[in-house]
Amino acid sequence: MVPNFVRPNQFSEQLCCHLNEDGSIVVDEAGRTSQENVYAAGGTAKLGRSSLIVAVAEGYKTAIVGSNHN
Repeated sequence: MVPNFVRPNQFSEQLCCHLNEDGSIVVDEAGRTSQENVYAAGGTAKLGRSSLIVAVAEGYKTAIVGSNHN
């Protein structure tokens, strides 16, 4: 049996970000969401096994790439 990763994400719903069926936020390769100047990374953007190290790395990447687009 494979675990089902679904997390409620009320904050992203309040921001009106587009969500995938599993509740994760739809992002592009730079971590941009459907809302201007709103970025997401880690477990909010990619559901699955949680890993602090991966979340931090993705957050760092999103911050660097996002700052270069502004």
